[in-house]
Amino acid sequence: MKSNITTKLLNAIKFSALALILSFGLSYALTWAAPTANPPAGNLFPPITTSSVVQTKPGAFTIGTTTAPSSLTVVGAIVGTGDICTSATGVAKCLSNLTDPSGLLIRALHTFKDCTTGGGAVYQIDEAKNICRFASILSGWTQYPTNWSTTQNVYCEDTLDTTKGGWENPPTRYPCNTGSHTFSDTPTESCTAYSYGKTCWYSIGIKRCAWVSTYTTCYATVTERGAY
Repeated sequence: MKSNITTKLLNAIKFSALALILSFGLSYALTWAAPTANPPAGNLFPPITTSSVVQTKPGAFTIGTTTAPSSLTVVGAIVGTGDICTSATGVAKCLSNLTDPSGLLIRALHTFKDCTTGGGAVYQIDEAKNICRFASILSGWTQYPTNWSTTQNVYCEDTLDTTKGGWENPPTRYPCNTGSHTFSDTPTESCTAYSYGKTCWYSIGIKRCAWVSTYTTCYATVTERGAY
């Protein structure tokens, strides 16, 4: 009988001790906070956890790679849910430099994939903004409000007649070329061709003549425009 009581007493003590140890461990886990100073040489840095506590990573952070030329480097797809871009001119700017096909163009209205699927090409302009180069801007897209375009040279020749009696003799023609540019923020080129010659007309039965010029202005052909 005495042995049985002793055994029960020992079991009760063991159970109480185990419960006490577990409670201390749980309490420590719940109150643990990441260190606020760098560890001594040879020790590990505090881990990035999945807790709701705000954590700071002062060094570069990489995902899917061991090289970090910038603060955050991600190799692989980025998938986001919820309200990622709260405004077209605010938070959305952080997405303007993505090179992933699912990246957003400026103003966050279309993606890189929308651009290429529609026959366009993604182009990075000033301040790392991305627009789409189109030969013909699609419905639902908006032309970027500056001069981002590609143009083709136009040979320009003045073929106008005089406003009076016509040319007395064929005039001397002075044609021109508009010039062109590759895709850039450049206004559409233009040039003015002119003709110079003698024109004659009759006024009150008297023939009158004068040397005059006529002018024709031509513009380069736009072959691409930027849109978003």
